[in-house]
Amino acid sequence: MLELIVAKEISQSYITNLWNNPIFHNEKKYKTQNIFDTIGKYFTYAVLVIGIISGLYWYMQVEYGKMWNSIATVLIVACPCALLLSKNYTQGNLLRIFAKQQFYVRNADIIEKFNHINHIVLDKTGTLTQTNLAKVRYIGCQLDVSMQVLIASLLQHSSHPNSKAVLDFLNIDEFIAVQNFKEIEGKGIEGWVNETHIKIGSADFIGASYSDTTNGTKVVIKIDNEVIGEFILSNKYRFGVSKLIKSLQTHYSLSLLSGDNDAEAKNIEKLFGIESDVYFNQSPQQKLDYIKELRHKNHLNVLMIGDGLNDAGALKQSNIGIAVADDSNTFT
Repeated sequence: MLELIVAKEISQSYITNLWNNPIFHNEKKYKTQNIFDTIGKYFTYAVLVIGIISGLYWYMQVEYGKMWNSIATVLIVACPCALLLSKNYTQGNLLRIFAKQQFYVRNADIIEKFNHINHIVLDKTGTLTQTNLAKVRYIGCQLDVSMQVLIASLLQHSSHPNSKAVLDFLNIDEFIAVQNFKEIEGKGIEGWVNETHIKIGSADFIGASYSDTTNGTKVVIKIDNEVIGEFILSNKYRFGVSKLIKSLQTHYSLSLLSGDNDAEAKNIEKLFGIESDVYFNQSPQQKLDYIKELRHKNHLNVLMIGDGLNDAGALKQSNIGIAVADDSNTFT
């Protein structure tokens, strides 16, 4: 049986508030003039002038048959439709090449907009890192099988990537029913399992940290008001990320926006250097506002790369948004 209690109206959720941002309702068509439009205008004038000149020449020679033939020939051979055909052929071929590299473009007109990009903003978790390959280690009191079952039973109700990583690490197949659990977005989860109160999440959420010096993201475990240990998650960066960042920095200025804490600050600093802007603990709205500032105050053409629904506002606010998807479920 499922009992539902409405604790907060859905319209007040942070994702819905983000979706209600005007940026999602001011849909703008791609009206920017591209190179084909610019060439096409002058090309049409040139074709008409050449056709008229050739016609006048044969008219002055009293060769009326050749006059009409020459005009028709110029208009047919140099038809402006050739530009449209070449444009569609070129863009179609580029889309095919991109698709072979598993890069899918929503609108072919976006391709030309890449030429104007001068700043790239990246998300961290799920974009530069692979959450399903995170390294997990445990520090603290020894966990017997019964305690692992209690922890796993609560974690299975959490949708946070860190919770899923710890759950995979515990590798528990059988679970116990959980009572009165609640999950705080981005903080942690707590509930009662077998009359035992368990609280799992960040050090701030738990109220204490088990270790002072750790290199990685902490998932602290508290059972019956006693901190028993913590799981340390070390992000696994995607293959070739370091080389990619260095290559991009030769052509673009870079920024990183992450909703996570600054546990990976040292690794990020090695990747981006001191010349790039790096911000942690960023909310979806803060990401959107940062992109807006780059575009309207700094007058930059921004490319945003993210992976999750939290990045939707920033992706929409940017000149070009690229969504990274590891499986078909998150593709759309």
